[in-house]
Amino acid sequence: VCLFTFGVLLFKIYRINSKDGDRYRKEALSQQSYTNTVLNYQRGDVKDRNNTTLAVSVRKYDLVLEPRTLGKDEKKKQATVDAIAKKFGVPNSMYEHIDGLKELPAKKVDKFKKQIKKERLEGVWFEEVYKRNYPLKTVGASIIGFMNSNNQGTYGVEEQYNSVLNGTTGREYGYFDSNMNLQRTIKEAKDGNSVVLTIDANVQKIIEDEIADFQKNGTGAKMIAMM
Repeated sequence: VCLFTFGVLLFKIYRINSKDGDRYRKEALSQQSYTNTVLNYQRGDVKDRNNTTLAVSVRKYDLVLEPRTLGKDEKKKQATVDAIAKKFGVPNSMYEHIDGLKELPAKKVDKFKKQIKKERLEGVWFEEVYKRNYPLKTVGASIIGFMNSNNQGTYGVEEQYNSVLNGTTGREYGYFDSNMNLQRTIKEAKDGNSVVLTIDANVQKIIEDEIADFQKNGTGAKMIAMM
């Protein structure tokens, strides 16, 4: 009886594997193949009393390649590589230089996205990132402060109001279904709030220029503070 039952089970397993084996393999693979990407928020601006921007996070992009997609078709892979090399000025051996394709300007990337759609390029996408920029350069720098590599404010307003300026990251979850199509679920990021100061950037620049001139051409001072 045991041998007979065992034989029946083997036969059923054989039939399932023959008929639906490929589907079950895809389902098993889909459960193991997924993506989990952080969506960055845009940090709030710092502005003066006249709404002049003193600090802003500029949207840029990091280029990302999907080896799984690129590996499917050698011809399409080459077309994608050639297009990237031409658009962003990198050699065709770009896989060795992919680290150089970071913080790409949004305007250039937006144009390339249209090219991707038009030419049906595959295996390339862009991760949105933000880079802190100070339009007036050093004006008010001692008041504004600056950012570290972990997107945290250091010194000045950037540090004092760090929790206000910072937002909340989002997430993009993806998995491959039984047909190996990537299905995505997105939890949007929440951008930070802006901070408006009471200082006037024009007045600030005049004072800083006068101080610099005094230090260079005047008697100078060991320490100067603006109250």
